[in-house]
Amino acid sequence: MGEKEERQGPDLTRIGLFKEMSYLEYSPPKLVFNEASCKGKQMMTNCTKTKTAMQDGYFNKSFPRIFEGEAYSDPIRLRRLNRLEAAKKNPDVKFIYSNPSKKP
Repeated sequence: MGEKEERQGPDLTRIGLFKEMSYLEYSPPKLVFNEASCKGKQMMTNCTKTKTAMQDGYFNKSFPRIFEGEAYSDPIRLRRLNRLEAAKKNPDVKFIYSNPSKKP
């Protein structure tokens, strides 16, 4: 068996079509996860708003305005009042007979 390997060895290297298989090794691939996180700005914010006479230059898109004397309605308070009015309409009193039975 040793002679056969010696004879085949030079032929295989001379032809170059066959080579000895490399041994199985596990080398985990290097994964690059979010490479941009370690370079540059660490926290991105909204871009700066230009201060113009438009609504979105100073405030949000919709600005709920409250002026002096303007009626302000608190939704939590209104919900509570509606619940109390609905509770008044529902009689929770025990039913009382108009003519109770006479005891002997």
